[in-house]
Amino acid sequence: MQDFFDRLMEMGRYPDLTRKEVFVRDRQYFDQILYKNHRFRHEYAEAYQTWARAAGADRASRRKLLPLRIESAVRLMGEDEVRALFARVLDAAVPPESVPAGLDFRDTLPGGACDADPACAALMEPLRRFWLRLALPDVWEEDEL
Repeated sequence: MQDFFDRLMEMGRYPDLTRKEVFVRDRQYFDQILYKNHRFRHEYAEAYQTWARAAGADRASRRKLLPLRIESAVRLMGEDEVRALFARVLDAAVPPESVPAGLDFRDTLPGGACDADPACAALMEPLRRFWLRLALPDVWEEDEL
């Protein structure tokens, strides 16, 4: 995946930026290109499948890739950016008094400490949506057919 994200976009609004820079700066535009541009989607799907196979997954077992998709997106964006987005989601979704003290964004990842903690129950639904949206897109070659 790293090779895919290190290449230049060479199209659209940001032809001189790398795909990583577009992913970080304008995720909505990145997703739009991914779903509307066949060549870009094909390149992404090839890179994604190679990455998934290296992680020991295939299309049938794609659910187990979610934590890895999130971690990869966090690495691409940088932890500071993710922490800032996480704080904005928490502020918008739940009252500050319902956030457990010392909560770190990693605690709310799938399989994290908040999955089993009843104190986190109120904030997990908006955070699950946040993590699904932040994660690398789940695109396979078969999806193109």
